[in-house]
Amino acid sequence: MRLRGVDAPESAQSYGTAATRAARQYVGGESVRGAVEIGRYGRAVARTEVQGADLGAMLIRRGLAWHYR
Repeated sequence: MRLRGVDAPESAQSYGTAATRAARQYVGGESVRGAVEIGRYGRAVARTEVQGADLGAMLIRRGLAWHYR
């Protein structure tokens, strides 16, 4: 899933594995809410909420993603 407002490294890039691991850790077995929209490139993009907070913002705070407009 692509996270709205977030750019994170790809798996093969530096910190890509760490970003994926952190996202999985946050989500764990929790329920996730997503408000999905179709982005300018025709891909599904979602603001994703887990544990009552925005998943993208959680990754940004840990330095594992960048804010993307």
